[in-house]
Amino acid sequence: MPETLLGHLVTRFSNSPENLATESLTFLLNHSKSAQTAFIKYISHLTTLFPEDLIFETQNRSQEDISIPDFVGIDITGKPLVLGEAKFWAGLTENQPVTYIERMIQTKGIMVLFLSPAKRFPTLWPELLRRCQNAGLRSTVQQEKSNMNIALIDENQFLVLISWTSLLDYIRQSLEFAGDREMLGNLIQLQGLCEHMDTSVFLPVQSEELTSNIGARLIQYCDIVDEVIDGLASENEISLQGLRATPVRTGYKRYFTHNKRGCWFEFNPILWNKYQATPLWLGIKSDKWEYDPVARKNLTSLEMEIPKKLFIEEKAISIPVFIQTNTEKMEVINNIKSQIMAVFKLLVDET
Repeated sequence: MPETLLGHLVTRFSNSPENLATESLTFLLNHSKSAQTAFIKYISHLTTLFPEDLIFETQNRSQEDISIPDFVGIDITGKPLVLGEAKFWAGLTENQPVTYIERMIQTKGIMVLFLSPAKRFPTLWPELLRRCQNAGLRSTVQQEKSNMNIALIDENQFLVLISWTSLLDYIRQSLEFAGDREMLGNLIQLQGLCEHMDTSVFLPVQSEELTSNIGARLIQYCDIVDEVIDGLASENEISLQGLRATPVRTGYKRYFTHNKRGCWFEFNPILWNKYQATPLWLGIKSDKWEYDPVARKNLTSLEMEIPKKLFIEEKAISIPVFIQTNTEKMEVINNIKSQIMAVFKLLVDET
């Protein structure tokens, strides 16, 4: 698709492309019966039937919690049935998705819907499921595709991740069939915005990034690596003999051995971007520093978890290690050490 005016202007004059996309989408849904019918039909076939008429509001606040979803679909009685969040590359807030799901449970709504670029699915979907799991919400994945993921949460609520492209293509077909040229032109503008955000290799740097504490935080991730490894070594859980810390293009590694296996703990932004929402990773190889099929077999339970917690990267086992949020540093360090030792416990049985 050729670049549209909206797609051209968004990264130059908007600090929040998500807000602009949300307002554009809700404008279409509230001003075009064809667009609204297509949207409702699309989400209904994923889960359950929605009423034909919904009113869409943006930035809908609740008196019960502090969450502010990007948009809400409300029925004629004023009951919210779907909470929607528009994402391009912005991170999840503390409320997402758990507070949204809890609000839907309380109001007997149906769905929490996230829209994002398809390229972001491999990291965003596992993190959404992990947060549900950590909050004690049972999730049953019903479908995982390249442009549409669905999970049933606690048997009553649906958590859905849809790509912007698949949804807007579906609405576009409806507008074309209805001959609604005015709204079709508006939709094409929104498609241009989403395509620009989806295909941007380099996201424009915002001044807030350069003046924030991002630099200090990256250093702190490396410090956490050091403190965790030094702590495990002092407790005789691992050996550092003959090995040293190594700064690499992908971040920062501390090599060690455990039960003769070659291992490392690292700050790795590439794996962070590619697989799971954490900058810290545990790597495992054999005693000869080669791919270890025995270790992979013993760690099958991690590979089968939802979301997945074992990946093969460059002939090595890579396991995400998560950082507790809103927690003092010492508790963070101890929790990470416990996660690493839990992995090694699974490797004890070598038979």
